[in-house]
Amino acid sequence: MYVLVTNKHVIEDSESLRFSVRARDTDGGPNHGDQIHFAYNVAERNWIAHPDANVDLAVLPIAQFLNESREQDRHPCFVALDPTLIPNEEDLREYGAVENVVMVGYPIGLWDSVNNLPLARKGITATHPSIDYKGLVSACSR
Repeated sequence: MYVLVTNKHVIEDSESLRFSVRARDTDGGPNHGDQIHFAYNVAERNWIAHPDANVDLAVLPIAQFLNESREQDRHPCFVALDPTLIPNEEDLREYGAVENVVMVGYPIGLWDSVNNLPLARKGITATHPSIDYKGLVSACSR
């Protein structure tokens, strides 16, 4: 199942959803000159919020959008995240407290609207992932 992931605070009190993705070219790669636009009446209640009120995440199943684009012979180009990208406990032991991280996204609505590209930011962690920040149980410790 494919889902769109965002922060709960982004969709709070929302009544509609608009997003764009690059179309796939004939080789399966991104066609930067061709975008597929989606606009729907999707309210906050349609999203699945993380059950923990302190976790600012929500997901929206997007099968409807993908099916509609296929029916129009349009094929979105995207990379799906899969569970193998989530570090297991053995991987976590290899990490240090200070690690480089890259964040890709659309913070506060900023993006390259001409090429339909997100922003990329680089940062550094300050705590080892096995340590529960402020005593909160992290996804890594479960």
